[in-house]
Amino acid sequence: MARHHENPQGWGGLADRRKLKGRLVNLRAQLRFSLLIGSVSFVVLAVFMAVTSLALDRAVGYLELTHGLQPGLAAVLRRSFTDALMIAMVLAILLVGIAMLFGLLWSHRVYGPLIPLTRHIQELKSGNFASRVNLRRSDELCELQSALNDLAESLEARYGSSGAGAGGTSTSNS
Repeated sequence: MARHHENPQGWGGLADRRKLKGRLVNLRAQLRFSLLIGSVSFVVLAVFMAVTSLALDRAVGYLELTHGLQPGLAAVLRRSFTDALMIAMVLAILLVGIAMLFGLLWSHRVYGPLIPLTRHIQELKSGNFASRVNLRRSDELCELQSALNDLAESLEARYGSSGAGAGGTSTSNS
């Protein structure tokens, strides 16, 4: 009896897990990149929150000194600003999480093409000069693909598709 997933396109289904697994080609490097994105986002948001908190506190102090703002009203304003900043901090943490997820998914555009490029280099090392590498047009390393394919064509023209005679011996006319 064949097992069918009830909602193959639904969230958390088999199709989603395959899609996510296909994007995680070098988990350690991709997580490092994602943490870098998240850390930078967190620092930027923390500095923004600190500057905002300081500015609001100074504004209330200024109103107390220059306009005779009552201490009770100043305390209410400070408490309101603190509550608003706490809500903003929760949203900032959510944004950092989203930035990290985006960084993880975006890193696939760099780390994904490394697998076929590495395989192509292994083929060239083993003497298979007829090997070519094909990447998606949207991949970031298409220039490297082109250079490696040009190299393979040159090697194939010089030594043939099997690489016979390319064992490191060089000929010289001198």
